[in-house]
Amino acid sequence: MRRLVLVLVFLLVAAGARAEVEIIQVGGGDRIEDAQGQIEANVVWLSRILPAYFDRVTNFFAGGDSEDKDVAYWSQEPVPSDMAPLARVFEGLKANQLVYRHNSLEHIDGPTTKAELTQALGDKLAAVPPGGEVFLIYNGHGNLSWPDVRDNYLRLWGRERLTVAEVDALFDKAPEDATIRFIFPQCYSGAFFNLVFENPRSETPAKQTRCGFFAQSAYLESEGCLLDINKSAFRDYTTYYFAPLYGKTRQDAPLPSNPDLDGDGRLSYREGHLYMLRNAESKDLSRSTSEAFLEDWQPWYLRWDTLTENRDSLYWELAETVAVRNGLSLDGPDLNALRQDLRKQWKALRAERKAFRRKIKETQRAMKKRIKRRWPELLHPYTEGYRRLLETELPAVTAHIEADPDYAGLSADQDRLIAVQQELLAMERRVAQVDKVVRFKKLARLEAQFERFASASEKEAYGRLLTCENGDFAPFNAGRAGQ
Repeated sequence: MRRLVLVLVFLLVAAGARAEVEIIQVGGGDRIEDAQGQIEANVVWLSRILPAYFDRVTNFFAGGDSEDKDVAYWSQEPVPSDMAPLARVFEGLKANQLVYRHNSLEHIDGPTTKAELTQALGDKLAAVPPGGEVFLIYNGHGNLSWPDVRDNYLRLWGRERLTVAEVDALFDKAPEDATIRFIFPQCYSGAFFNLVFENPRSETPAKQTRCGFFAQSAYLESEGCLLDINKSAFRDYTTYYFAPLYGKTRQDAPLPSNPDLDGDGRLSYREGHLYMLRNAESKDLSRSTSEAFLEDWQPWYLRWDTLTENRDSLYWELAETVAVRNGLSLDGPDLNALRQDLRKQWKALRAERKAFRRKIKETQRAMKKRIKRRWPELLHPYTEGYRRLLETELPAVTAHIEADPDYAGLSADQDRLIAVQQELLAMERRVAQVDKVVRFKKLARLEAQFERFASASEKEAYGRLLTCENGDFAPFNAGRAGQ
């Protein structure tokens, strides 16, 4: 199995002087409809934090320096009352708040169109000096590929895709003694664990030292990608992982826990991940390459050992912390029963959301039929007739819509739909906290099982992954980057 041969090529992080780190940030949506403002906000935030610590920071974002509008977000300004009825009938109330613009990055090195991005990344990786270090940070969308998640991909500007295999081919351009670390916080990101191998379908490890962190499994959507640009709503992986580097939370509050776990005054790459696991109130079940390695290693005959507890593990302490914060039990049957109850509530909310969506569409369809009899121009929004109508008869149109017998119900249903969506997200986050406790307990057991049953070569391979993840990232100086 591929885990048995990881040891053959994985290299120890070079001892002695720390190499200069090449930071590469890639971000943005793949089209304007999915170019949520939170993605840009994350990239802008990091582009201001990282230069406080690193001299070599490169930013690639969506449309680059083109004139493309590559960011969409909800305006915080009140919706004009004379347009709200039209928006409710023909789109939805929130659509009336949608704003499009070009990205606001102060420094940008290129777009994320596939041809230009892969050329630029290939050139940069090929130019990495012997023994050099690269840290790739992605903030964008990902997608699932059925039936094989090893074909999962990043979504690039222009609706193009970059698969796990294509990212692997880019990494291959770096020197064999280079260290490449990465963060993939997008949906279905766990598939990028396969980057530690020569190719996604290989059992041979990559020639470079590689390790990284993922917001979610290969099969699930991750937190983030909001049109709302209020940072108090951000609970994505990036927001938590880089808070220690920022020296405070994204909301400028003191950090809830000390991320410098070994007290050496430095942050390792893994310490950022562990801080995220401890403090995140999101729907993500995040993981590192070493954690994914343990889960991939576990033999089938050990999967039924759910009674053994490893209370000396850091993961057990994480399970306790998350359980106490959320008022949860550490007992397995209790957690399972709670999860089943929460899942029932989650399914009920999904059914309610589906019903409201269907009802809203039916009401809008009926109202449009009635409105078009008097103002057929509304069905053709890109015409001169439509423009003239808005200029001369908008008050009459607004009054007519508000007087429609279905309008009050439509408004109430749309407002309830927004509330249901928020309740659904809150429920997903609640389920995730239960799942995190279960998963942390499992990882604690896996560490004990691994110590007892793993071969010497497996232990060495796992140790090398941990060495990569525990590499020196930056000094821990609370507040420095945020000042």
